[in-house]
Amino acid sequence: MQTNEFYPYGDLFSAAGTAGSNSNRYRFTGKELGDETGLYDFSARYLQTGLGRFTTLDPLAEKYPNISPYAYCNGNPVNFVDPDGRAIEEKSREQWESLQRIITETAQKIERRIIKLESKGKNGKNLTYLKERLSSISGTLSTMKVLEDSKHTYSLSHANESTGEVTYKNGQIDISYIAGSVPNFVHELTHAGQFESGDIGFHRTNGTVYAQDIFDEIAAYRAQVYYSGGEMSLK
Repeated sequence: MQTNEFYPYGDLFSAAGTAGSNSNRYRFTGKELGDETGLYDFSARYLQTGLGRFTTLDPLAEKYPNISPYAYCNGNPVNFVDPDGRAIEEKSREQWESLQRIITETAQKIERRIIKLESKGKNGKNLTYLKERLSSISGTLSTMKVLEDSKHTYSLSHANESTGEVTYKNGQIDISYIAGSVPNFVHELTHAGQFESGDIGFHRTNGTVYAQDIFDEIAAYRAQVYYSGGEMSLK
């Protein structure tokens, strides 16, 4: 058995283990360490931990003009992870696209209702609420686009409990939601968007969320309620 502790950019801080355990090449964030190069293989490119930089340009560099194409985790490895440059895990792609279609269709239905009410000259609380719902759901779809364009890898899974969660595990960020509950997916998706914006982070030891406050939870709950058409006021 081998135990390794690392500095944020991957340099080895301490190691302990039984004889022969040093043959384990999969160390920092579970990536393979090259025996000859001393570089970690991140699939799309190699990481030089001593410098905290990749050895080649980011293949998605044109999407992030304000970030160095050689930077690891945007220079912030405490709050961010950089698994391999993919956005949505391939085995989750079909499920993701299905949810995206459902949410888009919901937004389109609300938009048609708004147009119908406006054509009749209606201008009351119902119309105002529908516009608020449409704005919230449009924000949810925008968050999905942000995750699709992200340098981080996202996966989907179904929660075993009565609520979902967002965690970092196996080199990717997992959005776990209640099976069949699109509103719960919207809730957890909002938290994933908060990670992308730097509002929350993940513990590297156990993958759970940290730096999440009541305002982050209210934002996620608001998105969930607006999607489901609930009437509870969150203002």
